[in-house]
Amino acid sequence: YVSRVLQPEGTGRVSFVQSVINIFLLLTMLGIPLYGIKACAKVRDNREELSRTVKELLIINTISLIVTLILLTISLLIIPKFKVESELFIVFSFILILNLIGVEWFYQAIEQYDYITLIHLISKIISLIILFLFVKTKVDVYIYAITIVISYSGLNFLCFIRMKKFIDFSVNELNIKRHIKYILTLFAFSTFTTIYTSMDTVMLGFLSSETEVGYYNLAVKIKNLLVSLITVVGSVLLPKATVILQNKGKKQFNYIVEKTLNFSYLVALPLSLFFILNSETSIKILGGVSFLPTVQTLQVIMPAIIFIAITNVIGIQYLIPLNKEVLVLYSTIGGAIANLLMNIILIPKFGSKGAAIATSISEFVVMILQLYFIRKEYLNIFNFKEIGKITTSLIISSITCYFLNFGVKAIIILILNAIVFFSVYFISLLVLQESLLIEFLKRLISHKPNANEIG
Repeated sequence: YVSRVLQPEGTGRVSFVQSVINIFLLLTMLGIPLYGIKACAKVRDNREELSRTVKELLIINTISLIVTLILLTISLLIIPKFKVESELFIVFSFILILNLIGVEWFYQAIEQYDYITLIHLISKIISLIILFLFVKTKVDVYIYAITIVISYSGLNFLCFIRMKKFIDFSVNELNIKRHIKYILTLFAFSTFTTIYTSMDTVMLGFLSSETEVGYYNLAVKIKNLLVSLITVVGSVLLPKATVILQNKGKKQFNYIVEKTLNFSYLVALPLSLFFILNSETSIKILGGVSFLPTVQTLQVIMPAIIFIAITNVIGIQYLIPLNKEVLVLYSTIGGAIANLLMNIILIPKFGSKGAAIATSISEFVVMILQLYFIRKEYLNIFNFKEIGKITTSLIISSITCYFLNFGVKAIIILILNAIVFFSVYFISLLVLQESLLIEFLKRLISHKPNANEIG
């Protein structure tokens, strides 16, 4: 809807500003989102120590927010391209404040995912209603920006208020220094990650046009949506993996990592390949004919989903619980350097397609580096037999889908292709007895909910 109303130029303006704000958001949050999950998960059964940890992290976060707002103000005054979009920057700056009080990392650490989900769901429903009621023409970019802010963090203040149920803000004897080393390590990791997740859009805005940013933005939104379906498992299992490593040892920890990797392959491979095969149909539905130049951009950015799926498990769920954050940092530095170089070389010549190629290459570099770092652990966390079954099933379903031609409306084509593609993929996995799918189906069939679960 937004793509059709605002067109590539309007969505490009919003995407450019949002990408810049994401960099300032990085400065605000430091490495706390990742570190906070791990630190709080370790002490979540000790209310006093949990309270102390949260209070210390919030103090650090508040100081970083003040510094970030000062830097943002200076940037708006001295950078001409920022000054032109100053109204949009002001709207998006509220994300910085709302993310501070959202403390999502705290709720992830204590595994309160139902509450986080509810808050995000309500925020997105509210933003969606505002979007359809008030975004009607090309000039409504500011209202659209407001809906994004509401969607991402509009009800975050409720999370902060509810936190009193779990911690005591009156706790004293704080020791902020104990967190600095780990926060700065993860901040550096987040910095280099942001370089190749947000800087591509920023550089595209400076080196190309807002229209090219609009084309790229649509492809990135599709990619990010698919990535979120996969990486959410890593975020959910980070606190659990930390506790398992502490209490049950390395063997059980490796088992969890292996299962998560299998899940990532199981989902990431078919999703990325399906959208490569159906890129033109997908763009016609999601953006309209004015976004058809995005087709090739979408195709070349899709492999990044596979690379991200693997590095999300190896980096977030495996290396960080093992206190090997520095290796994650090294891999992201490599990816960031590759991304910057590729963007500088490719964007002036290929525009949005160049930025997409740079993204896929940078994610591939991160994956290769992380695989190198854990080369001695392959046999403990990789199940190559199951990976072979998944790959075989994917080849069969892709060949089937490639030769389909329904010749009807775009939405019908996409639905029919999806039904055939994923049905063949599912049946092939069943025939090959893929372990994760078989295990899931057995549990689903044999599970008999008790009275408490029904309640």
